[in-house]
Amino acid sequence: MIWHVDGLIPAHGSINLLGGNTHSGKSTLLYDLVRSLRYSVPFFGRDTRAPKEIAVLLADRPAEDNPMWVRALNEGLIDNFLSAIEDRDYIETIEITSKTGKGMEGWEKFKKLVDKMECPEESVLIVDVFTSKFLGNLMSIVEVGENMDSINAYCHKRKITVIGTGYGVKPTQDKKQRYTRYIDRMIGASSLRGGASSVMYLATVEEAYGDGYNCQVLEAVPRNGPPVRIGLQLDSKQRTFIEVPLVKREDAPKVKEPAELRCYNILLEVPVIATSGKEIYAAYEAKVEKPVTFSRFRDYLSQLVKIGEIEIVERGVYRRVDPVRTN
Repeated sequence: MIWHVDGLIPAHGSINLLGGNTHSGKSTLLYDLVRSLRYSVPFFGRDTRAPKEIAVLLADRPAEDNPMWVRALNEGLIDNFLSAIEDRDYIETIEITSKTGKGMEGWEKFKKLVDKMECPEESVLIVDVFTSKFLGNLMSIVEVGENMDSINAYCHKRKITVIGTGYGVKPTQDKKQRYTRYIDRMIGASSLRGGASSVMYLATVEEAYGDGYNCQVLEAVPRNGPPVRIGLQLDSKQRTFIEVPLVKREDAPKVKEPAELRCYNILLEVPVIATSGKEIYAAYEAKVEKPVTFSRFRDYLSQLVKIGEIEIVERGVYRRVDPVRTN
């Protein structure tokens, strides 16, 4: 068996899935993966095999809305990049087919976009987001299966290895109702597993250990290898993950820099377009279980201004510093 990442991601054309809740760090983890593939260095201790090309298909938003991909582009880690919603030809095709009442199947959308990217054989293609954009109704085993079969056949023929992201379900309050395996928390997990070569899930700090800790878990179940669990810790300064030993909850590392980590979580909600502090706070408050007060939130915004991550447009209005604009 030939792998791009030993024991995790097979080569020669396959579909591999990475799930996780919003802000679990999927983009950060994929950035770490891209860097390992680019320089043929181990990915958390696992040997890597460099592809002929590293491509990224951003399926649900413009590039500037994902700072990790902007960072990867600026650092020259990506050979080929396409934002689906910024591709006029793709959007017009969807609009035309919608008017006829036929619409496009998920696999047709995928094929149209990847054909345009012209990825060579032995490429690795990261698709963010993959499951909800190209597989149809994730609760339908038949619909997901048909789309996965078509995309699998296409990728196998082209020898393109896909790493696609998907969202996780919100954990229930009742611990007895929670899934034992993290991969089962992906939305549509039962429909997805049949067509994927490897299914991975990045558990948040809260899912893995609880609030107040600084340790996450990456779980992977490859079809042609044993299950894998990796302990990860976010390096908030470098914005990358480092591997840490898997331990029991009582031995897990606590958050050493809560203010800095909270600043980073708040930064994720600041768009590159001018937005009022109240609107940013509302977005932050909706996604965090225990949000800070608005007064404290403004203090963190001030800290982000001081370190140059965001800027003040006018009183009470902020925007993230765009790396493309500042370089």
